[in-house]
Amino acid sequence: MPANDKVIYGAPCWVDLTNGNLEGTKAFYHALFGWEFEDMGEDFGHYNIITIGEDAVGGCMQYSPEFMGPVEINAWSVFFSQPDAEAALQTAVAHGGSVVAPAMKVAQQGTNAAAADPTGAAYGVWQPDQRVGFDRWGEHGFPGWFELQTRDFDASTAYYSAVLPAELGDEPMPEGMRYKTLNINGMPHAGIYDATTDLPEGVPNYWAVYFIVNDTDAAVEAAVAQGGTAGPATDSAHGRFAAITDPAGAFFFVISGEES
Repeated sequence: MPANDKVIYGAPCWVDLTNGNLEGTKAFYHALFGWEFEDMGEDFGHYNIITIGEDAVGGCMQYSPEFMGPVEINAWSVFFSQPDAEAALQTAVAHGGSVVAPAMKVAQQGTNAAAADPTGAAYGVWQPDQRVGFDRWGEHGFPGWFELQTRDFDASTAYYSAVLPAELGDEPMPEGMRYKTLNINGMPHAGIYDATTDLPEGVPNYWAVYFIVNDTDAAVEAAVAQGGTAGPATDSAHGRFAAITDPAGAFFFVISGEES
């Protein structure tokens, strides 16, 4: 895939992990994807940039009860590119969403913020400056697809088509299943899946990340060997995929081949 060096407003552009045992799970992700971690230092709250070679995959941080509340967070987040982070938050609120974190400038890299949609699914906003987002996509160890798992399909599709510069597209699905893509200039960049019958009780609606792997079955074996858990590898029209949970409890998907 080409380098991700072009801003596409409305498209996912960054992923990051908040983890209750960040140092303990770095070996897990290194074994799975070959990731390295660059600690940005105290001025950035010891936020780590995840890299493969010289290319950024995303970021990660240690959960802090002082700054993040008493309930430990172990989860991946998806950030959407927007021209104005503060305006994006205002638009979110106007359409029934809420502000999770106010807009904050990150040195010369850009401005980030976080919101939640009306169904409770949280997502990030990134207003790019020097950093567009992850450096590559669609290759082993890099993001390849982003998917909202929701019990509130109609509310979710209405919300994201309103707050993002994206149009809804139809994705062929077996009878009884519903899926919409979020398209920009006719190209799909993310999906919304009606997960009413799939989400376990107590699990909120959430944005999931699919990471590309060369071999899904090998990734499943590596995840389990490193202390994670994994569902069975399953074939789909877009590639062979599996659900994986890291040793601290953060959930994501892997898929072989380009998902989008």
